[in-house]
Amino acid sequence: MSLTRRLFSVVSITLRNKVNFISYNQSSYLGNNKLLLIIWNYINPPSNDECVYRSTETRLAYEQHRQKLTTQRIPIKDYIISRYFKCPKSIERGWNIVLNNFPLCLSPEIKHLVMWISPKKQFSDANINDIIENYMSERDHHEYIYYRNRPERQSIPTVDHIQIFVRE
Repeated sequence: MSLTRRLFSVVSITLRNKVNFISYNQSSYLGNNKLLLIIWNYINPPSNDECVYRSTETRLAYEQHRQKLTTQRIPIKDYIISRYFKCPKSIERGWNIVLNNFPLCLSPEIKHLVMWISPKKQFSDANINDIIENYMSERDHHEYIYYRNRPERQSIPTVDHIQIFVRE
């Protein structure tokens, strides 16, 4: 079984294996709600003119979460650090891979993860590739895609993070 993986950086694209991709606007819709259901072959970092879709429920939960932080005057950077960098292991290594709390509307066999990178650490794209490849190998995941959103597409620009999609 071949590995499917790639990291899209802000400046360059690193392709490890050839994967066929189709623009989001060509993907299929789910039910009468016309929610975008992103199928494995359709996952692609969005361009400036494309939208990334969450379900209505997830989008509302995300907006409420952000509003709660704003009301409590908690900067999103502080929230991310306190939530994902509280154990010694994640503090020491400077990264943490977790399920995305507000995932895209995905096919059921696809899990949406996020690799949070501590603001106190910097990793090259090669380091990130190695970290993700080791992480996936340790969990026996053979098909995954990952990328860093372009700066203008990042909802949380103050903390570096990588979008990871795993097909189970």
